[in-house]
Amino acid sequence: MAGIVTELGRLLKHSAIYGFSNVLGKAIGFLLIPLYTHYIPPADYGTLELLDLSVNVIVMFVGVGIVSAIARFYHNCESEEERKRVVSTALAAIIALVFVVVLLLCGFCADLIADLVLGDVSLERYVQISLGTFAFNAILEIPLTYLRIQERSIAYSAIALGRLIVSLSLNIYFIVFLNLGILGILYSGLIVSILFTVILAGWCVKDVGLHFEGKLAWAMILFGAPLILNSVGMFIIHFGDRFLLKATASLATVGVYSLGYKIGMGLITYIIGQPFLLIWSVRCYGLVKEEGGLEKYGQVFSIYTLLLLHLWLALTAFSNEMIYYMAPVEYREACLLLPLIALGYVFRSVTDFFRCSFLITYKTILAGGITVAVTVYCIANYLILIPKYGAVGAAVATLSTFIFMVVVNGYYALKIMPVDYRITRFLLLLGLFVPTGIGCFLLIGEQPTFTIIALKTCIVLLSYLISFWFIFNRFERQYAVSIIKKIKWL
Repeated sequence: MAGIVTELGRLLKHSAIYGFSNVLGKAIGFLLIPLYTHYIPPADYGTLELLDLSVNVIVMFVGVGIVSAIARFYHNCESEEERKRVVSTALAAIIALVFVVVLLLCGFCADLIADLVLGDVSLERYVQISLGTFAFNAILEIPLTYLRIQERSIAYSAIALGRLIVSLSLNIYFIVFLNLGILGILYSGLIVSILFTVILAGWCVKDVGLHFEGKLAWAMILFGAPLILNSVGMFIIHFGDRFLLKATASLATVGVYSLGYKIGMGLITYIIGQPFLLIWSVRCYGLVKEEGGLEKYGQVFSIYTLLLLHLWLALTAFSNEMIYYMAPVEYREACLLLPLIALGYVFRSVTDFFRCSFLITYKTILAGGITVAVTVYCIANYLILIPKYGAVGAAVATLSTFIFMVVVNGYYALKIMPVDYRITRFLLLLGLFVPTGIGCFLLIGEQPTFTIIALKTCIVLLSYLISFWFIFNRFERQYAVSIIKKIKWL
């Protein structure tokens, strides 16, 4: 029991650090929204959104999965010298790759991209700045991944917050004092990316040295290339519903749906999903090589899904109250969408856990193929449900897609790695929490009252106690308490 307690304490500690920086970063950005909306007109916001969207599409293809390959190849090495060669080779490969592509795009395609995406050839400069920012950020991912592999979560989070603070300071200076508008935001992003990339890439080179092995670089590219399909598929799944809603409904419907989506996805992803995966995606390779590693692997899954479902229950139970206090009456329908989207992202987060087994066993082609099948399923759901049911249809389609995704990925994960994921326990938790969440959701009035909120709180806490006492055995309850005591903050 001591082994798994130590492991879970380790994961929870790093996840909490990553999660704190995530939440703090989002909070700071949220507080500055009134400043941006005061100085930047809606049309410029639309331009920024389209630029980000276009650059994200380019990012999917240019990185060819090298960042995802680093942790896999790093943990496959026997000596420290070999590990340093992996990081150094990845850094050299990504520098060569992104700058060749970006120089070609800036020199020959910037005007075409500006015309196609923004509808104005004169905005070529905006495209060039965005591409330059992307180039440096792509390089920056290598030293940041190296920090995660070393489990230096405090340094990683401090850098993330440092980038945010510098970026926001420059935004305020360029927008408020120099009145540069959208150009100020673009300049700010470029300056921050150059500054932090130069500093961290320099540190990385000093630590791992200058090495490049063509054979190793090619192996990493072959490993990561199929993961491009994952990125493209998730892009379609994430944004496809918005485009179809815009075409078949109204912009107001898109706005309501976006609010429910951002809250449901954001809280599940940024509080638990992303912080955990930042440490798990680099830790899982080393864990499976340890004695009893596969047993610990399954126990980690059990705790992870427990936390996800507990958060989902709280969000669902109080979704009416959240929307009531956060938005005007026009957005009230979002409270119906939030639980569906949030549950979808619980399954999405579980899928990300299953996908680690594909990376551990070098089955990235299988991972890419599954994503293609899921994307086709998703598009069919969108085309059937959204035109007929609008925003609710989009939310149901999203949930259905992620359920299909977790089932398929879980099936193959079980086939390629002999891990006891305790699927029955996960299903029991769903059987307990989903009816409870629906029941709490239906406890609504014209406006939130203390009595209703107190009743919901009691029901949620009772469900937590039932899950803890009856679904987990005595030894697991003991080490759950031990984990909390075990965490030692750096």
